[in-house]
Amino acid sequence: MSASRSIQWPIAACSVAILFAGCATSAIEGQWADASFSDRSLLKSRVLVSCRAPDVSLAKICEDNLASGLRDAGVVVLRTPEPIEAAGGVPAVLSAAKAFSADTAVMSTVSISANNPYGTSSAWGYPGGLYGGLGMGRGVAMGGGMGFTLGGVHAATAFSSATSVVEVASGQDLWSVRVPPPASDDAAIQVARLSGASIDAMRRAGLIGPVAINPK
Repeated sequence: MSASRSIQWPIAACSVAILFAGCATSAIEGQWADASFSDRSLLKSRVLVSCRAPDVSLAKICEDNLASGLRDAGVVVLRTPEPIEAAGGVPAVLSAAKAFSADTAVMSTVSISANNPYGTSSAWGYPGGLYGGLGMGRGVAMGGGMGFTLGGVHAATAFSSATSVVEVASGQDLWSVRVPPPASDDAAIQVARLSGASIDAMRRAGLIGPVAINPK
C-alpha cells in the first residue's frame, strides 16, 4: 500500500465555474492525497463526473459546476444522462466510468451538514456508503429532516460536500477534499459554491491547470 499524507488548510475559493453564486468564499476543511498521485494530472485523463445529493436537481447543479470547471481547465469530461442512483454506491459510478472508457472518476457527495447554521440538524447519507471524503466516508447513516427548495427560495438546510478523485481501473482513492457549508441560505447557491470550492482545491493541489475565464 502506498504512503499517504493528510493536509489541513483554509482556502478562499473563487471559481468561474460557479453558475449561480459568483465568487465563493467557502473554506476547505481538509484535503487528503495518496502520495502516488502527487505527480499526476487530470489533464491527462478522461474523467467521469458524478454527484450525489438529497435532491436530483441539486445533484445536477453539482455535476454541471464540476464539469464546467474541469472543462475550462482542459479536462476531457464525461457525463451520464442523469445522476447515478445513490443506492448503487461507488461501484455503480465505477461501472459507469468503465462503460464510458474513463480513466478517472471525480465523485462528489453533497450532504446536509451536521453543523447546520440554518436550523436542521439531521445528517444525510447513502445506503452502502458515501464517496470517500474527510469525515464523510463510507458508512454514514440515513437521516431525515430535509427542508429546502430551489429557485432562489431560502433554505432551512446547510449543505457540505466531500469530493474524491478515484482511479477507475483499481477503484483506488487518489485525492479528496471536504468543503463546509458556504455563506448562503439558498440551496442552489450553496451547492454551486461547494462545487466551485472543490474545483479551486483541485487547481491549487496541481491536479488541473488554472481555470480559464470565459469573456462571455
